[in-house]
Amino acid sequence: MPEQRFRPNQRDRAVPADFGVGEFERRRETRGVRVVLAGTAGGTGTTTLAALVFESVRHSLEGSPVLYDHSGGDLGARLTNGDDVAQLDDSLALHDIGPHAATGGIDALEAPHDLLIAVTAASPAGLALADELLTAVSERFGSAGLSRVVVVANGATGYSRSAARLAGALRDRFGQGCVAEFPSDTALAMDGRIPLTRLGLPARRAQAALAKRTGELLAMHRRAR
Repeated sequence: MPEQRFRPNQRDRAVPADFGVGEFERRRETRGVRVVLAGTAGGTGTTTLAALVFESVRHSLEGSPVLYDHSGGDLGARLTNGDDVAQLDDSLALHDIGPHAATGGIDALEAPHDLLIAVTAASPAGLALADELLTAVSERFGSAGLSRVVVVANGATGYSRSAARLAGALRDRFGQGCVAEFPSDTALAMDGRIPLTRLGLPARRAQAALAKRTGELLAMHRRAR
């Protein structure tokens, strides 16, 4: 099955994009930015976080981003308000590539206009994978690469008592902006569209913090272009 490409439009559903990856590649040669979302393993909540990031940027002054999903993905079904937007920004893409942070996620940083949000489990094993990923980024791209990466420690499947300490240790090593934490919330465990109005306060705060960090990365990157 080929990669799914869809864009927000005036109908309340995700539809195939009327332009392909090649056209976006041409656009971003001059001003385009791609935010790649990838899990360090399966089941980390990458699609849910991708939908939350989309909600945080869909009403920006530049317009809503184009969405790309991996084969078999269900990102469109998780969007809280569907894909009904007032304006589309064809120079910004959000791309959910599935559980491939250590491969396609890191490789994406070869392009200086790509940003990476890697989602991992908020557990010792998940944060060990985050450590490996950030170490690989540092060795391959240096501090410039690390400045384009955020690891989200997602507590969707439970939160280890040691997770906060381990996440803090990663921030001390790689930079305070490199690691964010997201708590478990029963509303996020529901199938279908994410009911944002039912999120608890900790999840709403975490979403706001992730939205702020994503916005900072986009603003910094666009100024540098």
